[in-house]
Amino acid sequence: MGKAQHRWRQAAERAAWAGAVVLLLAWQTSVWAFVEWYHRRTGPHVRMVSLAAGVLHVAWSEGSAAGACDWRLEAHWDREPLRGLAWWPRWERSSWPGDAAYVSVSLPLWMPAAAGLGMAGWMSLRRAGRARRLASGRCPRCGYDLRGLGPGAERCPECGGRRAG
Repeated sequence: MGKAQHRWRQAAERAAWAGAVVLLLAWQTSVWAFVEWYHRRTGPHVRMVSLAAGVLHVAWSEGSAAGACDWRLEAHWDREPLRGLAWWPRWERSSWPGDAAYVSVSLPLWMPAAAGLGMAGWMSLRRAGRARRLASGRCPRCGYDLRGLGPGAERCPECGGRRAG
Protein backbone atom coordinates (compact mmCIF):
# COMPACT_ATOMS: atom_id res chain seq x y z
CA MET A 1 0.00 0.00 0.00
CA GLY A 2 1.40 3.37 -1.00
CA LYS A 3 1.94 6.25 1.39
CA ALA A 4 -0.86 8.30 -0.14
CA GLN A 5 -3.34 5.45 0.28
CA HIS A 6 -2.11 4.86 3.84
CA ARG A 7 -2.62 8.55 4.69
CA TRP A 8 -6.07 8.49 3.12
CA ARG A 9 -7.06 5.47 5.20
CA GLN A 10 -5.76 7.10 8.38
CA ALA A 11 -7.70 10.28 7.59
CA ALA A 12 -10.87 8.30 6.85
CA GLU A 13 -10.53 6.38 10.11
CA ARG A 14 -10.03 9.59 12.12
CA ALA A 15 -12.99 11.24 10.35
CA ALA A 16 -15.19 8.23 11.12
CA TRP A 17 -14.27 8.35 14.83
CA ALA A 18 -14.76 12.14 14.97
CA GLY A 19 -18.12 11.99 13.17
CA ALA A 20 -19.39 9.22 15.44
CA VAL A 21 -18.33 11.12 18.57
CA VAL A 22 -19.97 14.34 17.33
CA LEU A 23 -23.21 12.45 16.57
CA LEU A 24 -23.17 10.79 20.00
CA LEU A 25 -22.63 14.17 21.69
CA ALA A 26 -25.43 15.72 19.61
CA TRP A 27 -27.70 12.82 20.52
CA GLN A 28 -26.90 13.14 24.23
CA THR A 29 -27.26 16.94 24.22
CA SER A 30 -30.52 16.85 22.27
CA VAL A 31 -32.10 14.75 25.00
CA TRP A 32 -31.79 17.78 27.31
CA ALA A 33 -31.86 20.68 24.84
CA PHE A 34 -34.12 21.76 22.01
CA VAL A 35 -32.69 23.52 18.95
CA GLU A 36 -34.90 24.57 16.06
CA TRP A 37 -34.02 26.42 12.86
CA TYR A 38 -37.16 27.46 11.05
CA HIS A 39 -38.69 29.72 8.46
CA ARG A 40 -42.34 30.63 8.57
CA ARG A 41 -44.06 32.72 5.94
CA THR A 42 -47.44 34.33 6.33
CA GLY A 43 -49.98 31.59 6.26
CA PRO A 44 -49.40 27.90 6.82
CA HIS A 45 -46.13 27.52 4.89
CA VAL A 46 -43.21 26.40 7.02
CA ARG A 47 -39.71 24.93 6.64
CA MET A 48 -38.03 23.60 9.75
CA VAL A 49 -34.98 21.67 10.96
CA SER A 50 -34.91 20.74 14.64
CA LEU A 51 -32.83 18.65 17.00
CA ALA A 52 -34.69 17.48 20.09
CA ALA A 53 -35.24 14.30 22.09
CA GLY A 54 -32.42 12.54 20.26
CA VAL A 55 -34.03 13.09 16.85
CA LEU A 56 -33.11 15.17 13.81
CA HIS A 57 -36.45 16.36 12.44
CA VAL A 58 -36.96 18.03 9.04
CA ALA A 59 -40.39 19.33 7.98
CA TRP A 60 -41.67 21.42 5.11
CA SER A 61 -44.96 22.51 3.60
CA GLU A 62 -45.61 21.19 0.14
CA GLY A 63 -46.74 24.62 -0.99
CA SER A 64 -43.72 26.51 0.37
CA ALA A 65 -42.40 28.78 -2.30
CA ALA A 66 -38.73 29.45 -2.83
CA GLY A 67 -37.53 32.98 -2.30
CA ALA A 68 -36.15 35.23 0.37
CA CYS A 69 -35.93 33.38 3.66
CA ASP A 70 -36.28 34.82 7.12
CA TRP A 71 -34.71 31.96 9.06
CA ARG A 72 -34.74 32.03 12.85
CA LEU A 73 -32.80 29.97 15.36
CA GLU A 74 -34.43 29.03 18.66
CA ALA A 75 -32.72 27.06 21.43
CA HIS A 76 -33.68 26.26 25.02
CA TRP A 77 -33.33 23.55 27.64
CA ASP A 78 -36.05 20.95 27.60
CA ARG A 79 -38.02 20.88 30.86
CA GLU A 80 -39.07 17.28 30.32
CA PRO A 81 -36.01 15.33 29.12
CA LEU A 82 -36.57 11.96 27.46
CA ARG A 83 -40.10 13.05 26.54
CA GLY A 84 -40.78 11.72 23.07
CA LEU A 85 -37.41 9.98 22.68
CA ALA A 86 -37.67 8.15 19.35
CA TRP A 87 -35.98 4.88 18.48
CA TRP A 88 -37.04 4.42 14.83
CA PRO A 89 -37.08 6.76 11.82
CA ARG A 90 -40.41 8.20 10.79
CA TRP A 91 -41.77 9.72 7.59
CA GLU A 92 -45.09 11.47 7.71
CA ARG A 93 -47.25 13.27 5.19
CA SER A 94 -50.43 14.89 6.37
CA SER A 95 -52.65 17.92 6.24
CA TRP A 96 -55.42 19.42 8.29
CA PRO A 97 -58.57 20.97 6.87
CA GLY A 98 -57.82 24.53 5.77
CA ASP A 99 -54.08 24.03 6.19
CA ALA A 100 -51.32 23.26 3.70
CA ALA A 101 -50.09 19.70 3.38
CA TYR A 102 -46.72 19.10 4.97
CA VAL A 103 -44.06 16.42 4.95
CA SER A 104 -41.86 15.58 7.92
CA VAL A 105 -38.93 13.21 8.26
CA SER A 106 -37.46 12.21 11.62
CA LEU A 107 -34.17 10.36 12.06
CA PRO A 108 -33.02 9.25 15.53
CA LEU A 109 -29.37 10.27 15.91
CA TRP A 110 -28.38 6.97 17.47
CA MET A 111 -28.69 5.31 14.03
CA PRO A 112 -25.99 7.28 12.16
CA ALA A 113 -23.89 7.34 15.36
CA ALA A 114 -24.01 3.53 15.58
CA ALA A 115 -23.16 3.22 11.89
CA GLY A 116 -20.22 5.63 12.33
CA LEU A 117 -18.94 3.76 15.39
CA GLY A 118 -19.24 0.45 13.55
CA MET A 119 -17.34 1.77 10.54
CA ALA A 120 -14.62 3.36 12.71
CA GLY A 121 -14.26 0.17 14.75
CA TRP A 122 -14.00 -1.96 11.61
CA MET A 123 -11.32 0.35 10.16
CA SER A 124 -9.35 0.23 13.43
CA LEU A 125 -9.52 -3.56 13.58
CA ARG A 126 -8.28 -3.84 9.99
CA ARG A 127 -5.38 -1.48 10.74
CA ALA A 128 -4.48 -3.44 13.89
CA GLY A 129 -4.59 -6.77 12.00
CA ARG A 130 -2.36 -5.39 9.25
CA ALA A 131 0.15 -4.10 11.81
CA ARG A 132 0.12 -7.47 13.62
CA ARG A 133 0.78 -9.35 10.35
CA LEU A 134 3.62 -6.98 9.43
CA ALA A 135 5.26 -7.42 12.85
CA SER A 136 5.14 -11.22 12.57
CA GLY A 137 6.75 -11.29 9.09
CA ARG A 138 3.58 -12.05 7.17
CA CYS A 139 2.05 -10.49 4.08
CA PRO A 140 -0.05 -7.50 5.19
CA ARG A 141 -2.68 -8.32 2.59
CA CYS A 142 -3.31 -12.07 2.93
CA GLY A 143 -1.24 -13.17 5.96
CA TYR A 144 1.07 -15.54 4.02
CA ASP A 145 4.34 -16.28 5.89
CA LEU A 146 7.10 -14.36 4.06
CA ARG A 147 9.97 -15.17 6.46
CA GLY A 148 11.30 -17.98 4.27
CA LEU A 149 11.61 -15.81 1.15
CA GLY A 150 14.87 -14.16 0.25
CA PRO A 151 15.43 -10.44 0.78
CA GLY A 152 15.10 -9.78 -2.98
CA ALA A 153 11.48 -10.96 -3.14
CA GLU A 154 9.28 -7.90 -3.57
CA ARG A 155 5.87 -9.55 -3.92
CA CYS A 156 3.92 -12.13 -1.98
CA PRO A 157 3.79 -15.44 -3.91
CA GLU A 158 0.24 -16.10 -2.60
CA CYS A 159 -1.64 -12.89 -3.48
CA GLY A 160 0.88 -10.81 -5.45
CA GLY A 161 0.72 -7.94 -2.96
CA ARG A 162 3.80 -5.81 -2.36
CA ARG A 163 6.02 -6.82 0.49
CA ALA A 164 6.12 -4.09 3.14
CA GLY A 165 9.37 -2.32 3.83
